[in-house]
Parts: sequence; C-alpha cells; structure tokens
Amino acid sequence: MSIEEKRKRRAKKILNSLLFNISKFIRLMREKRGARGVRAVSEEVGISHMTYYNIEQGRVIPTLESFIRIVLWMNSDAQLFVITGRLTHSRSKCCHPVNILDA
Repeated sequence: MSIEEKRKRRAKKILNSLLFNISKFIRLMREKRGARGVRAVSEEVGISHMTYYNIEQGRVIPTLESFIRIVLWMNSDAQLFVITGRLTHSRSKCCHPVNILDA
C-alpha cells in the first residue's frame, strides 16, 4: 500500500470522528497557498476553484473527497484537524460535527 493510500485511509477514519477543527484546516490551507492564486492551487489540488475558495473562506465544510485531496496537497496528516474530548457548548466557532454520510 502506498503512502498516499495510507493517508487516504487515515483521513477517512478521521472524518468519522466527532469534531473537526475547521479553523486550523483553513489556516494551514492559506499558509500553504501563500501568494499564489486560488485557480492555480485548486487545479493542483484537483477541485474546482469555487470549492477551494468556499472552503478557505469557511463558507462550507469540505466533502470527504475534497478533504482528502487538500490534506494530501498540504502534505499534512488528517489527524491534525481532529478535536479530541468534548466541547463545553455546541456552538463552537472553530469546530464542526462531521457527518461522513453527507460527504
């Protein structure tokens, strides 16, 4: 099994977790993109420029496929974006429940 396949499997397992730290994910997306344009980066990632833009702006939660593509592009570990433990309230600004069935 290749490293990429292992990363994809791990990402799928992580998205089955309860909470996803979207703010950290977005921050790392922006850092990786730097001064490059959204269109160029989205082509590199393999998703549409509007999907990339909406995820980076925090307007949408990435689908499983988009999440995996972005994590691989960032050369990151999907586990970095998982929140362990429980939140004290349900309206956290940085954490969202992820339903893999919607992905």
